[in-house]
Parts: sequence; structure tokens; C-alpha cells
Amino acid sequence: MSWQNRLLAHLQRHKRYPSIARQRRQQGTATIQFRIDRDGNVITTSLVQSSGHVLLDRSAMEMVDRAQPLPRPPATVTDDELSLTLPVQFSLR
Repeated sequence: MSWQNRLLAHLQRHKRYPSIARQRRQQGTATIQFRIDRDGNVITTSLVQSSGHVLLDRSAMEMVDRAQPLPRPPATVTDDELSLTLPVQFSLR
């Protein structure tokens, strides 16, 4: 499994759909950006595009914090820090 797939699976396990947002039937995709160091520690997290719902936006950003430490980037990544942008979808299917 690639590092990207491991990272996405790891984050998915820490995703929470806020119960109040569910009750209100809120759905959307929040796009977040975060920077990690070589050990998988999150340095910063920011909201790039809102889902349109504060509860979902907050939950997307909190997911990254809950998931720390993240899987370490592969040795082929030579930068001290890595910036990633990720859409986080909340859907009531």
C-alpha cells in the first residue's frame, strides 16, 4: 500500500461526523491543508474551502489533530516539511 493510501486510511479512521450536524442533515466537503514534519507530526492545519457548515469544517480540522502522529512520509521525500491539501467529505448516504 502506498504512503498516500496509508495516510488517507489513517485519517479516515479518525474522522467524526458531528451528531448535531447529522441531526441538522448538514452535508458538504471541507478542504483542509496541513503541514507535517518528517516524523508525521502536524505543524499547522488550515481550512482552504468551507463545507458551508461550521461544525463540519471544525470536525475536518480536528480529524488531523486526533490522528497524530500521521504515518511518516517515505524516505524519498527529502523536504523537512510536507504540505498536503485534502478534501474531507461529509455525506448522509
